[in-house]
Amino acid sequence: MRKVIVNSTPLIILCGIGKLNILKEVYEEIIIPSAVYTEVTAKADSACIQLQSAGDWIRVEQIKDHSEKKMYKAKLHDGEVEVMILAQERKADLVILDDNAAKKTAKYLGLSVTGTLGVLVKAKRQGIIKEVRPLLVEMRQKGFYVSNAVEQMVLEQAGEWRKRKIYLRSIPKSIEKYVGIVRLKCDDSVFSTIAAISNNERAVN
Repeated sequence: MRKVIVNSTPLIILCGIGKLNILKEVYEEIIIPSAVYTEVTAKADSACIQLQSAGDWIRVEQIKDHSEKKMYKAKLHDGEVEVMILAQERKADLVILDDNAAKKTAKYLGLSVTGTLGVLVKAKRQGIIKEVRPLLVEMRQKGFYVSNAVEQMVLEQAGEWRKRKIYLRSIPKSIEKYVGIVRLKCDDSVFSTIAAISNNERAVN
């Protein structure tokens, strides 16, 4: 069984969309350091309740050498630091982190890294979930930020990205000089922007 160590944010996000169990279905078992457990259970919210009731497929472990913490940058959270220390101590196969600075540090240390969105793509490929797109929508609704560029990359990897053709039947004079053409081809990330340009448009998938 692979040794997979998970940070707080992926747990909180997956709990927020009711998909914590994806980690169990993809990896069978995960390990979290005690600092991560403390961060997630600090508030008696949904994530706290789900983590506490998850069962023994989530193992909480202590790092052995706490003196190692002083070697890490102050901008990293305690949970992120313990994830990396524990990953090195346990010779982990994978760490799951979402913070960019933490990911860069983990990669610098030679650790294999993925994030919450990478887990969702893997779950899609394994047939555990049908689609990634609805979960991205739900994540945004719950206040988790996903940029348009990242969304496109994830949906491409999940095989859910599609091009759309937009036909504008009338273009307001105020933007004619910027558009210059009647027929446009665009992708999902700008579809809603173009759709707002005119009330007299027709979209063909």
